[in-house]
Amino acid sequence: MTPDRGRPELNLYTLVGIGTLNLGSLVLGLGIGWFIDGRARTFPAATLIGLLIGIVAGLTASWLQIRKYFAKPD
Repeated sequence: MTPDRGRPELNLYTLVGIGTLNLGSLVLGLGIGWFIDGRARTFPAATLIGLLIGIVAGLTASWLQIRKYFAKPD
């Protein structure tokens, strides 16, 4: 079966990139929250907020990457 002409091909490199994007945003949000908690001595408030922001950012960025594979070809 050949892929549609207007739709990009979903391959292993794309999936690894999306997974890395998720991991990076999660770790970055968690790290920033942990750093703020260390400075402000408010553990675990900013860590949890940073974790939540990282999860939301990862899901949003993943959806922006994935939605072009579900688009109808022109």
